[in-house]
Amino acid sequence: MRTGLELRRVLIGVKRSALIRLRDQRIIDDIVLRRLQAVLDSEEMRIGLALRAFTGRPPAPPAGDTADTRRRVAGE
Repeated sequence: MRTGLELRRVLIGVKRSALIRLRDQRIIDDIVLRRLQAVLDSEEMRIGLALRAFTGRPPAPPAGDTADTRRRVAGE
């Protein structure tokens, strides 16, 4: 189960990257991007809580999850 949760967490990063590409290509606008990011944020939090139940400590940030990435997503 833990491996499945970790894979789902990685997939969230892939989804975030795809959303950013769609926004950059002007296929979706910032409003759609932010709404979908909120859904991904909620899913990521649920996965983090489930992983915490397995380890007793918060999970490490997903690979590629940096402050620079978050600023780019926010459009800064």
